[in-house]
Amino acid sequence: DENGLVTVDNGTVKVGISIGDITYTKSITVSTIHDEYWDAMQPYIEKCLGTPYVFGGETPGTALDCSGYVSYVYGNVGLTSGRYTAQSLYDSCTKTDDPQPGDLVFFTGTYDTDAYITHVGIYAGNGEMYHSGTPNKKSSLNTGYYKAHLVGYGTMISEGSRKPVTGGYST
Repeated sequence: DENGLVTVDNGTVKVGISIGDITYTKSITVSTIHDEYWDAMQPYIEKCLGTPYVFGGETPGTALDCSGYVSYVYGNVGLTSGRYTAQSLYDSCTKTDDPQPGDLVFFTGTYDTDAYITHVGIYAGNGEMYHSGTPNKKSSLNTGYYKAHLVGYGTMISEGSRKPVTGGYST
C-alpha cells in the first residue's frame, strides 16, 4: 500500500513499512535448491582441482576421469549413489535448456567408443564448467572444441529435491 515497499535485488527481498516517522525494514535472502546444492558442491570441486585425468579414475588428488569426478561430487552432496558413467548420468537426468550452476553438461565424440555421451562436466555458470580434463579444472564452453562436441545440459536438481547432504562419503 502507500506505506509499504517490497523490492528484490540479486536474491534479496527487502520489505519496508513506514508508520508515521518510523520506518521498519527487513531483508530476506532468497536461495533456490540449486543454490544450496551449488554451495554444497564447492569443497568437493575444490578438492578435485588439479587431479590428473586417468581413464577409470575416481580418487581426488590421485586420478579422475569425467564420470568419476561427477560421481564423486554428486555423491558427496546426495544427488547420486555409486559410480556412474557419463552415458548413465545423461540417461538419468532431466534435460534442460536453462542450465544452472551445479547442473551437468554433456559431450559426444570426444574419444572413440560406441557410447553416445563421451564426456560430462559440472556447469559453473557464465559459459564455464568444471570437469576432469588434463588436469581437473574449470574450462570455458565457448571454445571451438567444446562447441563442436556439445550435446546439451541436464539436471538432477529440482525444487522437490531434498536438501543437500553435508559431510558425504569424501575420501
